[in-house]
Amino acid sequence: MADLHNFPRGAAQAPLPALLDLEQALLGAILINNAALGYVSGILKPEHFTEPFHAEIFRRCLTEIAEGRVVTPLTLNASFPDIRIGELTGSQYFARLAAEATTVINARDYGAMIRSVSDMREFILIGEDLRNAREFLHSPIEALQAAWAKLDVIRSGGEDHAIDRAGIEPVMDHALDNPEGTEIRTGLYDLDDVLGGGYRTKRLIICGGRPGMAKTAKMCSLARRIAMNGIGVSIFSLETDQHELAARLIADELARTDWNIEYRNIIAGHFKEDDERDRVKSAAARLKKLPVRLDWSSGLSMGEIEARARIDQQRFARNGVKLGLVAIDHLGLVQVTDRYRGRRVDELGEVTLAAKNMAKRLDVAVLALVQLSRNVEHRDDKVPVLSDLRDSGNIEEHADVVELLYRPAYYLERRIKDGDQEASERLEQMRYVMKLIVAKNRLGPAKAIDLFCDPKYSAVDNAVKRY
Repeated sequence: MADLHNFPRGAAQAPLPALLDLEQALLGAILINNAALGYVSGILKPEHFTEPFHAEIFRRCLTEIAEGRVVTPLTLNASFPDIRIGELTGSQYFARLAAEATTVINARDYGAMIRSVSDMREFILIGEDLRNAREFLHSPIEALQAAWAKLDVIRSGGEDHAIDRAGIEPVMDHALDNPEGTEIRTGLYDLDDVLGGGYRTKRLIICGGRPGMAKTAKMCSLARRIAMNGIGVSIFSLETDQHELAARLIADELARTDWNIEYRNIIAGHFKEDDERDRVKSAAARLKKLPVRLDWSSGLSMGEIEARARIDQQRFARNGVKLGLVAIDHLGLVQVTDRYRGRRVDELGEVTLAAKNMAKRLDVAVLALVQLSRNVEHRDDKVPVLSDLRDSGNIEEHADVVELLYRPAYYLERRIKDGDQEASERLEQMRYVMKLIVAKNRLGPAKAIDLFCDPKYSAVDNAVKRY
C-alpha cells in the first residue's frame, strides 16, 4: 500500500525519505483502538505525516477523540464522504488501514519512527534552503539564523511536556537538585526579590526610560555584576562605541573603591595623577578576566544579533561558562525587515518578538533597552507608566518583565536652571536616587524600588550603599 501518491516535496533534488507503510499501520491501530492515540499524541503532529491525507486523518482523530467521540472506519467515512485514494473509495481505504494495523503496544515505536523520518526530511530541506540562499544572494547571516531557528524547533518540538503522575517525581528531583533554578541574580537585592530571585532564562526583560535616565549605566553595571558570578554576558550596543562601553564598565568597577574616576575622563584619558592611570589599568585587567563580550556594531538585525550571540555562547562554553544574559542597547536601533517597512509600531513589535524567541532558543535572559514616548515629559511628576511603552509597538505583549527607570535629579536640575529654589532643596535628597519601577512581572507583583545611581561614574547599586 505504500505507493499512494508521488507527493511533491519542494526543491530537494533527491526523493525525501518516507515511511508510508508505518503511517498506514499506525492510523489503522488508532481506528481499531482509540487508546493508541495516547501513545503518540505527545510526539506526533499532523504535519509529521508524509501523505497529506494521512495528516488529515490524524488531525480528525485528534479532534474527535479529544471531544470524547469514538473514531472508527465508519465515522471517518462519514467525515470524508466523497474522497477517493487512487482506485479506492474512502470506505475501502479506511477498511484497509484497519486490516493492516499494528498493535497498540507498537504504536509509540511506530510514531517515533515516523517523527524521526519527518525530522530527517526537514534537515534535508533546511540544507536546500541554505543552498538556495547562496544562489539568490541572500544574507548568509539571515539564512543561518533561519536555519538555526528551524533546527531548534525540530530539536525541541518532539518532547512530551505533559506531567503525569509518573512524571512528577523527576520534575521535583530536578527542582531540588537545582535550587537556583534558571535565575540570574543581578546583585540588586530588592530587584532580585521582586523578580523571585533575579532574571530568568528564556525571558525577555524590557528596560525603558527617557534619555538621561541612566539606562546604559544600569545595563553595564548589571552586566559586570552578573559576569562576576561566573555567568556569560553578551552586550550589543547599537548606539555606544567600544570606548564608552569599556569606560563605563571601568568607572563602575572603580566606584566600588575609594578612587572614583568619572567615565568621561577615562574615555578622554584625562588623569590628574599617574596613579589614576594605574588604577584604570588595574580595573581593566580585572574586567578582562570576566566573561563579558562587547559588540558595538551598528545596524544589526535581530537575526545577526542572534547569530553572534550563538557564537558567543559556544566560545563561553569552551571555557566552561554558560551564556546567561544578552543585552541590547537599544531596540529602536535594531535593523528591521521590509515586512512592516514604514509602520513603526509593527516594526518594533516584530523586533521584540524576535528578541523573545531568541531568549527561548538560546536559553538566555534578554535585556533590551527602549526609549519611552514623549508623553512622560508632558506630565508634572515625570514618572513613567506602562502606557508610555505601548506607544512603541506591542512591546509589552511580548515582554516577561518591564522595568521603567526614573531619576528625579535629572528633572530637578532642569527646574533649578529655571530658578526654582524648592527644587534645590529637593535635589539634595534625590541626587543619587534611581527609581526602578517593575511595571510588569509575570512571576510576581508590580513594584517600585529605589537604587543608588551616580551617572558621572556610570555607577548603579543598591540604595543602601554609598560611595
